[in-house]
Amino acid sequence: MGSYQKFDLDPLYLGEEESNKTFLVNNQIIVDIDKQFLKLPDGQKRTFRKKTAGVLLAFLEQPNTPIASHHFLEKVWSGRIVSENVLKGSIYELRKLLKDEQKSMIVTIPKYGYLLTAQVSCPVNVIKSETKKTIVSRTLTKRTIIILVSLILVSTIAFTLM
Repeated sequence: MGSYQKFDLDPLYLGEEESNKTFLVNNQIIVDIDKQFLKLPDGQKRTFRKKTAGVLLAFLEQPNTPIASHHFLEKVWSGRIVSENVLKGSIYELRKLLKDEQKSMIVTIPKYGYLLTAQVSCPVNVIKSETKKTIVSRTLTKRTIIILVSLILVSTIAFTLM
């Protein structure tokens, strides 16, 4: 059995804030913490548990920085008596989701914790530009239809008057 510890900190605040916690990992993987899914470069969408979302959020907020195991336990399982095995389960789940079989993206630091070795950014601009493209294409489609209908009406009226 692993060692047990009790932490008395506020619970992790997931999915209730207005700001969307969306990240881009290694310019390829889109991670949405609030909706608890990630999208891989091949288009696969994978979901994960709320506690795993908390572990992933801790990594994404501090990429390329060693994070002590007790930090995850305090932040994600605050106020609960748990063993480190629950953290190991979430790390295993993340490695599986990210296809990190070599454990090169999520590195174990013996007797300390873990390290996410990845480039992390918040792709708000990417999301906004994709939304703009969708809106523009819809607008262009509506405009095209209106112009075509107008041309047909004008042609019909002109043909009728001849």
